[in-house]
Amino acid sequence: SRPRTSTSRIARGCRCLVPRAQACLEAARECVDAVRDEEQAAPYDLTIGTRYELGMSFVLPAIADLERERPWRRLHMTFGNTPELLRQARSGTIDAFISSARLTQGQLAFASLHEEKYVFVAAPALLKRRPLRRPGDAAEHTLLETARDLPLFRYFLDVRPPTEVWSFGHTQILGGIGPMRERALSGAGVCVLPLYFVAQDLKTKRLSALFEAQKLAPDWFRLVWPKGHPRDAELRELA
Repeated sequence: SRPRTSTSRIARGCRCLVPRAQACLEAARECVDAVRDEEQAAPYDLTIGTRYELGMSFVLPAIADLERERPWRRLHMTFGNTPELLRQARSGTIDAFISSARLTQGQLAFASLHEEKYVFVAAPALLKRRPLRRPGDAAEHTLLETARDLPLFRYFLDVRPPTEVWSFGHTQILGGIGPMRERALSGAGVCVLPLYFVAQDLKTKRLSALFEAQKLAPDWFRLVWPKGHPRDAELRELA
């Protein structure tokens, strides 16, 4: 009769197979990755819209890195305000757009990109002539805004007592944060702007923060596109 194989011998044999099993699993993973890369390597284009200031400061500097990560994905940009970009996304003229605007329309998919903080600012010389310390002082000031529904000033109102009434002497609509910043620097009015956009102005004291103890409500940059978009997976990957 054949001698029995000892338990320890069987164990040694199993251990010898471990490196071979690991090599087989690694080879299988390489095959899966190769197939996936082959599928992804088919080139495709995405056109992303955003407002000019955000595109120049946030999107454009990222394009080189994004193209290196996915050479088969070609990115294009276009600029406009949120209503324009929303219309273009719905019509298929662009694939998606980046915005921090509060969008309530249905049939939109989105992915959050990163938090955007806001600050209430004015030129120091303006505040020296006409302090703004309480709601009643607003009558002596002009509020600078992008649109008549005051989308930026709402970030300040959201964290104030609901009983407060802010009634400004004038409201000037400028259509974008670039013109708002320029008017604020000139002492023409007060406004709420994204912190990233005026951080250097605050550091150099060209602008002063109002109600510094009051942290304004933050928001998020979002990549937005129509639900059911044929490149839904690719847009989520881009985000």
